[in-house]
Formats: sequence, structure tokens, C-alpha cells
Amino acid sequence: MVQESNFNHDLKQEQILGRYLDKIYETSGMEGALRRVTSLDLQNAGVDLVYSSASNNNGFTYNIDEKAQLTYLNKSLPTFAFELSYMLNGKQKKGWLFDATKTTYYYFLVTSIFLKNGLTKLSHESEISGCTLTKVHRSNLQSMLCNSKITNPDSEGFLNEFEGRVLTELTCEELSEKLRASEKGSTNSKSIKLNNYIKLFYTGWLAEKPINLVVNLNYILHNSRNSSQKRYKTAESGEIELFGESK
Repeated sequence: MVQESNFNHDLKQEQILGRYLDKIYETSGMEGALRRVTSLDLQNAGVDLVYSSASNNNGFTYNIDEKAQLTYLNKSLPTFAFELSYMLNGKQKKGWLFDATKTTYYYFLVTSIFLKNGLTKLSHESEISGCTLTKVHRSNLQSMLCNSKITNPDSEGFLNEFEGRVLTELTCEELSEKLRASEKGSTNSKSIKLNNYIKLFYTGWLAEKPINLVVNLNYILHNSRNSSQKRYKTAESGEIELFGESK
């Protein structure tokens, strides 16, 4: 079986979604300016948007990385996947969650992306009927994980040593290495429950063979400071409206 790399397809989908999100940002009424970047160097550093405050005195900027569930169109998943590691040219690379070269301040997690008229493929931003946007402070998310214990290693023998440990960067690296070694290049997928809100997930059918932490979004909203969630829909007029928010 030929293993798939979704990079080019995902990039096109992200560009389409980006145009829809830009309309959301334009009508959000937020103070300050939000600018989409085109520099590949910035994008590789985990920056899709740069926010600048409106204040002339003591102004600030922060970098935003948009992450979207574009492989799950027309579905509302309660979780989001955060990348721990992946393979490139036969070598394991650090995923974006703990990659120190990334300058991300906030993640914008885009979920529940629904299309109009029963469409199943996205080809233009006008086809999107709505989505959910969850803002997550990167450092606070990492701190939350450092307080999240492994309480159910899913009866996996190689995970017994991790029982009771918290999900620090080091623990996540060790978990990733153990799982990757146990799968030995398998093209299957594997999910391991770490606790009631977090799973370790290996996707072997992708060429990159990523290993992710899959985390419940409500758990993040309640336990990671400076997180918030808003839901948007496209009105019949074509304008995008806010129709729900939490925290």
C-alpha cells in the first residue's frame, strides 16, 4: 500500500479556510490589528497571524498558529490532536507542540467545520456554513499538561512505567519514542488512553507517521488559562455571524 502524505492537499485546504477565517476576523470587532503572514520562514516558525494591540503606549504583539480539523469536515469532534513527533526522511522529528523553534503564542483551533448543501469536499470559502474557533494559550496548555497525570495506560505493558507521571515535555518525548518503537513502522493506527481526557495516538497510514496527544477541548477550556471558544455561522446574506461562545 502506498503511504499518503497530505501536505499539498492540506495546504490548499488551509488557504481556502484562511480566507473564510479572515472574514471572521474582519467582523469580530476586536481592538488592534490582525495580519496574516506570507513569509515561509514565519509560517515554519508556527506563525499564521500576527496580532498587534491598538494601544500606542505599552503596545504588544503576539503570534498565532491556526490549526484546523480539515480532515473531519461536517463533524463535531470533542477533541483536538497536538503533534508530539513525526517522521521525515527516516528520522524522528519533534512535533509542533513542544518544538522550541516555534514562536507561537496562541493556537487558534478550528473545529466543527461544516459545509453547505451536503457538500463533502471544500473548494471555495463560500461553501463553508460555519465553524468553531478555540483560542488556546500555548504556554498555559503546556502547563496544564504538566499537571495532567497518566492514570490509565490502557493495559499497554510498555506504558506501565509511566503510571502516575504527568505529561511534561520529557514524558511526552518518552511516550512517543516507546509507542513508535512498539509499532515498528506499522501502517495501522493505534490509540492509547492516558486518562479520561487525553489519549496518545499513532497514525501509521500517513507517510509522516505522526504521534499526537489527543485532548478533550472542554478539558482545555476548563483547565488551561486564557482559553476561549466561539462558534460562527454563515448567514443567508453571506455575512458571518457569532452565534455562541464559552469562557
